[in-house]
Amino acid sequence: MSFKLQNRQRTAFNNLIYKEIPALLKKSTKFVKDDYKIEFFPYPFNASEPLTKDGTVYQVVKVNCVVTALKTGEKISFNLDLLNLPILEDLGFKIRGNYIQVLDSYNRKSGWSFSKSTTRDGTQQFDATLLPIGDSVRSINIKYLNKGIMVSKKNKDKGDKYADIDVCTFLKAITGMNEMELIQMFGFDNPFVLQAFNPDRKKQTEIKHENFNNRNDCIYMTAYAFFGSKQVSENSVITDLQDKIDRQLFNKSYFDLGQGNLERLNNTQSFVNRASNKYLAQTITVGGKTYEAGITLTEPLLKEIDNSLIDTLKVEYGGKVYTLKKFSIFNFRVLGLRAAEVITVDEVSFSKGHVFTMEDLQVLNDSDLTCIEVLDNNNNRIKVVRRTDASKLYVEDLYTAISILFDNINGFDTFGSDYELASRFA
Repeated sequence: MSFKLQNRQRTAFNNLIYKEIPALLKKSTKFVKDDYKIEFFPYPFNASEPLTKDGTVYQVVKVNCVVTALKTGEKISFNLDLLNLPILEDLGFKIRGNYIQVLDSYNRKSGWSFSKSTTRDGTQQFDATLLPIGDSVRSINIKYLNKGIMVSKKNKDKGDKYADIDVCTFLKAITGMNEMELIQMFGFDNPFVLQAFNPDRKKQTEIKHENFNNRNDCIYMTAYAFFGSKQVSENSVITDLQDKIDRQLFNKSYFDLGQGNLERLNNTQSFVNRASNKYLAQTITVGGKTYEAGITLTEPLLKEIDNSLIDTLKVEYGGKVYTLKKFSIFNFRVLGLRAAEVITVDEVSFSKGHVFTMEDLQVLNDSDLTCIEVLDNNNNRIKVVRRTDASKLYVEDLYTAISILFDNINGFDTFGSDYELASRFA
C-alpha cells in the first residue's frame, strides 16, 4: 500500500471516528408523538486501547441515551453499545485474523461505485464511476458539480483530448428518448431529474455547437466529447459515430466488467441495500399481504420485495420521499406466484400451479434459465425475464447507476468507496 494511500486512509478513518460518527449521533435526536425526546451523547472513542475477539481488532462505539418526558421534564438515561468498529492499524483492518487493506487505483474493483466528496472551495461533488477489470486508465464517470450532471469517458490514449457532456445530451444520443421520456423514466419527484432534463436547460458542455436538440446533434456532441477532434468532424457520418459510441460503451472487449459484476450490481441496486431501516412511504402489497405506509422496512420484508415483481419502492428518509427504482433484473422475482407450466431445472421439476418459495427461487436463479411464465392471483399469465450476464455494460445498468446518482444528489446515501477493501493474509 502506497504511503499517500495509507495517509489518506488514516485521515479518513480519524475523520470518521472523531468527527463524522459523533456529529451524526448528536444530530440523531428523535421525538416520539410530541411526548418524548430521545437524545444520544457519544462517549470519546479510544482507538489506542482496542479489544480483540475472534481475530478481529476493534473498539466499541458507545453512547449515553437520554429520554425526556416533554410534559413532565422527567429524564432517564442509560448507556448503549452501538457497534464494534474495526481499528485501522499499520497493516490495515484486522478482521477474523486477516488484515483488510484499501488497495491502490490499479486494483480497484470493477463495476459501478458511488461516492461523495468536497472540493477545495467547499462544493459537494457526487460521482458514479464505472471501471473495467484491471484498468485504472479507462473509465466512465458521471458527476454532479455546480448544478450540472456531466458524463466523461476516460481513454487509454493519454494524448486524446476529450471533454464532458451533459447527461441529458448523452442519454438522448444513446437512447433516442426526448426530455419528457427521460423524466418519466427517472421520476418526476426528484428535483434534480427535472433540472437535468429540462428542455430549456442551459446546454452544459465544453464544446461550442449552436444547436443539439435532435438526436443526431446529440450523437455528434457525445462522440466529439468522447473521442475528440482527431476522430470526429463536421463531415462525420452520424450512424458511424453512433456505432463508435456503442462499441466503446457496450462492448466487453472494451469494457470487461468481469463475471462478479452481476452479483455486485444486483446487491447495490437491491432494496435490501438501499431501503433497510427506512420508512415505507406508500402502501404496498407483497405476497398477498398489505403493508401500510409509515412502517420501518426490515431486511426480511425487503428480501420479499426484492423477490417480487416490484420495480419501484417509495421510502421516506431524512424528511424526504424517494422513489427507488430498479432497471437491471437478474433474478426471477416470482415469490408467491404460481408456475403457468411445468418448469424443469436439472433434476428438479416445478409442476403447473406450484407456488414459488424463496428456496425455489434459489434453484431458478442458479440455473441458466432466462425466461419463465407464471400466474398471478387473478390467473393472469405473466412472462418473467431476467438477465444472466453483467460482464459488459448494458443500457439498463446505465439507467440503474444514473438513478442511484440522482437519489444521492437529492440527499440519499447509496455510497461506496472508489477503493474497495480486499483481503491480505498475514
